[in-house]
Amino acid sequence: MTRFWTTTALVCVLAGSAGADVINASSQIDAATVFPQGAAISRIAPFEAAAGTHSIEVRDLPQNLQASSLRVTGAGDAPFRILSVNHRIDRLPPADPMNSPGFVELQVRIDAKQTDIETLQSERRVFGVEVDVANGRLRMVEALMTREPQRMVDDVEQGADPLGWAQTITVLAEQMDVALRAKLAAETEIAVIDEAILELRTDIARLQQEQAAIQLPPVLQSVATIEIAAQSDVSGTLELSYRDRNAGWAPVYDLRLEQGEVATLDIERHARIWQNTGENWDDVAVTLSTARTTGRMEMPEFDEYIVTLGHPILLQSEAEEWEDQEALRYQPTLDGNLSDVFVAPGVADVVATREEAQVVMAGRTVTYALDARADIDGDGTVRQLLIDAEQIEADTVARATPRLDPNAYLYALATNSFGGPILPGRASTYLDGAFVGEGMLPFTAVGAELDLPFGQLDGVLVSAEIMDREQGDYGLLSTTNTQLEAYRLTAESVLDYGVMLTLFDRAPVSESDDLQIDVSANLRPTEEDVNGRRGVTAWTFELPAGESQEIEFGYEMWWPGDETLITQ
Repeated sequence: MTRFWTTTALVCVLAGSAGADVINASSQIDAATVFPQGAAISRIAPFEAAAGTHSIEVRDLPQNLQASSLRVTGAGDAPFRILSVNHRIDRLPPADPMNSPGFVELQVRIDAKQTDIETLQSERRVFGVEVDVANGRLRMVEALMTREPQRMVDDVEQGADPLGWAQTITVLAEQMDVALRAKLAAETEIAVIDEAILELRTDIARLQQEQAAIQLPPVLQSVATIEIAAQSDVSGTLELSYRDRNAGWAPVYDLRLEQGEVATLDIERHARIWQNTGENWDDVAVTLSTARTTGRMEMPEFDEYIVTLGHPILLQSEAEEWEDQEALRYQPTLDGNLSDVFVAPGVADVVATREEAQVVMAGRTVTYALDARADIDGDGTVRQLLIDAEQIEADTVARATPRLDPNAYLYALATNSFGGPILPGRASTYLDGAFVGEGMLPFTAVGAELDLPFGQLDGVLVSAEIMDREQGDYGLLSTTNTQLEAYRLTAESVLDYGVMLTLFDRAPVSESDDLQIDVSANLRPTEEDVNGRRGVTAWTFELPAGESQEIEFGYEMWWPGDETLITQ
């Protein structure tokens, strides 16, 4: 079947099209492009129309959509044109919810359940009387059982037959049994009644909640009216797209480093998506974009910066005169009407307009179209979805700063081989299957190097020992100050495999010709001024299993005796 496409841009007005047949069409969300803040939503509305002009009303739109962003396109099995698109909020007429059929019907049900509660309470009182009667009988039996033994002893002393004791005991036991059984039966019935009353009260509370919901102000309807013209009968679909600020997403990562002969780094990229638009996204095609649609569109500009000179007394008198004039202008009229206040001349009323957000395509903007359609609740619940995953060969290296920390730390070095850049986001790290911690993953372009920390490396011990530290001066005619510091850096491995290790230290840097610094090390550094940090030195070497390495490092400084050493 041939499909005919038509498109239009929105004209936001409030009036409908006079004389056109109205066709009601329901819509559903089909796709959503989610930005870090906001989303572009696309919904489809099937329709059928005869030849002629028609107004298609779509009444199930969310209230908080950005009306200025609404756009409509369409396709059908016959040509048709979209003449106009109107958007409005239906303001429903006032209603008396307490007299509505729904409210009245709920009240009838509440009253019936309340009557059932009263009936059950009457029955409960009857069983309560039975409990009281049983308790009275028990008290009487207990009193007899307390008094009868003494009477029996007295009868025996007077020569009475002891066989009467058994008959008395039997009678008392039978009466106690009757009382206890009656009490138990009545209490059982009371428990059943109490449970039924509780259930009825729960039902009443639920019905009252439904009544309260009926009394809430009616939800305003967001309605789009699309006027079309067709030369023949047409069956088609309208696509309505708009933006909504109440959505967003952020990337999160799982980094899993597995050590071995060849270390591997598994990177799983996830998206944490949320939306609070008030309606669920069910079976929706989701695309993720990094475009900042709410960001600044253009650079800020300077206003004029004008300064002038004037006599202070004259300027003060001019200011006071201006304040007096302003006070007169803003005084109310004699009748107390505050509406006749001063309005600055030359300033006209300005009608507020709604700025339309725009998608900004920048060098780092990336989009991800998720393979599977997704369901995302509309109440702000976060849904985490997998974007993609990649396994990368990695090199591992241990790093340490012995003078600052006695621990060595493991790092993984790899190249970003994803089909796109790695975006900034929180990352959970795992080493050989065990959780290590969380951190931030920086932006990494395709082909760029990743340098990722994986926590302390147990089995490599580092330390720093002060070998020498001196400070003094020398000279007869002029004095020269000196300061000497020397350290021994030690790294020891108790691992059963070798590891590449980098130790870091630093020496002072002079910015004065009068301050001389001599740095020495018994193992030549592999890098100086690491990452542009002057004076920071690094030694990288292979530390075999079970072995150790020592590095002696120090510096000496000289400066004139009349100068003071200042450290920054």
